[in-house]
Amino acid sequence: MDWQKIELLVEKYFEGNTTIEEEKVLKNYFSSSEVNDSLKQYQPLFNYLQVAKNETVTTKSDVKPKIQFKKWISIAAVFVFIAVLTTVLNLKTNESQDLGTFNDPEIAYAETMKALELLATNVNHGMESVYYINEYQQSKNLIFKN
Repeated sequence: MDWQKIELLVEKYFEGNTTIEEEKVLKNYFSSSEVNDSLKQYQPLFNYLQVAKNETVTTKSDVKPKIQFKKWISIAAVFVFIAVLTTVLNLKTNESQDLGTFNDPEIAYAETMKALELLATNVNHGMESVYYINEYQQSKNLIFKN
């Protein structure tokens, strides 16, 4: 085959304008032993692409992304920081006020249950947002094949 035509095809290949038939012509040309000296520099590229196409992975990797763990740690750290900050600020503003002590244990239990129920409701509401983040992450991984 005419090496000048191959040279034009190589230029077209690097510009990304070749058709599949033209790429097959290039692969066939560079896999033969009759490659022109001015085009020998491209021969390893086209031979590598052919070899890489036939490679397969033989081992299974159990690598899990560390981003999930870091994400949960950062979320937990934010919650702890907010809880500590809120506690410190409430202690400073309520130093002289009665903090709601109860003499009757049943009333104290009922009030504690109300507070815990309110906390559980708010935490569950916050966890719904985390589920949306998880769904987003899974969808992103499906799209980008990570």
